[in-house]
Amino acid sequence: MKNILILGLGRFGSAMVKPLSDLGNQVVVCDTDEEKISAVLPFAAGAKIGDCTNEKFVASLGVEDFDIVFVTIGESLQSSLVAVTLLKDHGAKCIYAKAGSEMHEKLLLRLGADKVIFPERDAAQRLANICGRNSVFDCIDLDAGYAIYEIAVPTSWVGKSVLELNVRARYGANILGVKKKAGGALHPNIRPDYVFAAEERVMLMGEQTRLVKLLDR
Repeated sequence: MKNILILGLGRFGSAMVKPLSDLGNQVVVCDTDEEKISAVLPFAAGAKIGDCTNEKFVASLGVEDFDIVFVTIGESLQSSLVAVTLLKDHGAKCIYAKAGSEMHEKLLLRLGADKVIFPERDAAQRLANICGRNSVFDCIDLDAGYAIYEIAVPTSWVGKSVLELNVRARYGANILGVKKKAGGALHPNIRPDYVFAAEERVMLMGEQTRLVKLLDR
């Protein structure tokens, strides 16, 4: 469980509240609009009404007590830059900020944001990865060029064991688990002697450029 603060309840910020709460996190939301706060309040552990570009308001939030602070006011470049600056000044541990352009991203990173989010671009990339290859069923981009892929077990893997394939050494990938069928439960902690079968799906985590080469085999 993490303590999470969301500054800004636009479409993106509002859409994050329930999923984060459903995962067991304590989510506190902030916005200047009472109606927006009321809409997500059933899923939030707390709420604050105020302007996150106001230093006194940010100081009152106790941002140092949160594991992650999301700045989801990417439509306003100036507001998000001010908010990130104030959060750093008041000891925020980890800041995820929404950006609207590459220049916006560069400025946010220079001011101390730990990760910059492009919701539309990221969603488009994920959809392209899934739809562009028949063998890919899901894709999650991680930091530093790494990703998690859910793929159909390659034909060349069928009847071979994890140890025999030596996936980590050959492809730089870690096997997170196997699904016996579409929509089935994930079976983690696959043993070295596990033998892959046709119709299965495998979850892999690794460097994206190397995983893509595996998918193209």
